Amino acid sequence: MGGAIDENTHYTIDIYDNAMLVLAIDNFKEIAVNKAYGEKWESVKKQLMTNIRKHLWDSQRQKFIPHIYLNGSPFPETFDENQVFYHGGTAVAILAGLLTKEEIAHANQRMLENVEKAHAQTIGLTMYPTYPTGSFQNVGMHPYGYQNGGDWTWFGARMIWGLTENGFIKEAYEELKPMLERVVKNNGFNEWYTPAGEPKGSGTFRGEAGVLCRAIEGLRKWAENYQSVSVEEAQGGMVLFTFGQSNSANHGVGKYQPEHQVYNYFEGRLYPSSGPLIGATGYGASVWNRLADKLIDEKITTKVTLVPIGVGGVEIAAWAKGGYLYDKLTQTIALLKEQGLIPDYILWHQGETDNIKNTSKEEYIRQFETIREAFRSQGIESPIGIAIASYHPECIDSEDGNDSQIREAQQALCKKYSDLFIGPDTDKLNKALHRPDGVHFSHIGLDAHADGWVKAIKKVR
Repeated sequence: MGGAIDENTHYTIDIYDNAMLVLAIDNFKEIAVNKAYGEKWESVKKQLMTNIRKHLWDSQRQKFIPHIYLNGSPFPETFDENQVFYHGGTAVAILAGLLTKEEIAHANQRMLENVEKAHAQTIGLTMYPTYPTGSFQNVGMHPYGYQNGGDWTWFGARMIWGLTENGFIKEAYEELKPMLERVVKNNGFNEWYTPAGEPKGSGTFRGEAGVLCRAIEGLRKWAENYQSVSVEEAQGGMVLFTFGQSNSANHGVGKYQPEHQVYNYFEGRLYPSSGPLIGATGYGASVWNRLADKLIDEKITTKVTLVPIGVGGVEIAAWAKGGYLYDKLTQTIALLKEQGLIPDYILWHQGETDNIKNTSKEEYIRQFETIREAFRSQGIESPIGIAIASYHPECIDSEDGNDSQIREAQQALCKKYSDLFIGPDTDKLNKALHRPDGVHFSHIGLDAHADGWVKAIKKVR
């Protein structure tokens, strides 16, 4: 790559290139065999970092100045370029050690606010606000096109690296997930995305794959070393295997921190449980941490281990044999069995999407029987609780949003098999105070949902 330098060139100093130089010096020092070279370049780096902070950091706005022009700006005086917040340059500056933790927190919050204002998907948004139409000769650099406000995982994942390296683990985890989800959705690694999520450029962009892999590995390394405890800690307590769709995952309102000894099992390890639960989709609250606390409060157990793998928006066919989540289900079961971590109860909450899809009673039963067999074929005989769940506001014109076919299927399964039991009827939690968005539960709805599971578990103990 290169650029033509001629009478139209505007020479500039910017944060991205200077931060990259800091990182390059660090890389050079790692491979330099001559100690004197290392010492020389360490001195250069320190002076460079001092000058970056002195000339490019806008302490009043708490952001980097986009450009310092050496021979005049190419933009009209009516355009205040200093209002532009560069996400990519800021991310690289964090990796170069140019910001304090307080400044990193502020920068990350600013990025999230920019994403919301731009109606974008991830912090990979290159900048906000964008440069106005006509600012660039390249016609692809229109507002929110290419690198003028396009959404690049190439930059966004680097921010994840910086967050992880500086201890912002929760933020890194939550902000990485939408980047990964769109890779799965689009079945490819795309160069960049529009704010609406439309993939652009190459669908086999190795750059996106590489930065995402490093982001994942960074979080894995943290998880392996942070507060993980032996799986044996689950012994003597209750193990709950939970799955289904969004109301079995982390799509509830707010956050919830367990008060008692509650663990979150994920890929062979135990972690102190918090919200959102690791292993299930969504960034909010779940019913399961609340349920765990209530079971301990009721003295039914002294500690609880949660195995959450719920995925938002899926129909039952996704979990059934032949569905795209079936392997995830069977592999999780196999790993639990290998580690001797047998669930005391398996809790299923799903049905809303099948209401929308008009799944028949017979088909729902047939599909769930393959899910039941996934456990039984591996020797897991734990009772399976099935919530009565079908309500969805998109179906409000029929049966007040419920689906008798789904409800009857869930009840019929529990009558047919003695190892299945009826869980809470969450279709009854259909008021605004229970579901502020019409679908997912508020803290009131989550409490009522958890109470329902406590009652159901008490009946079958």
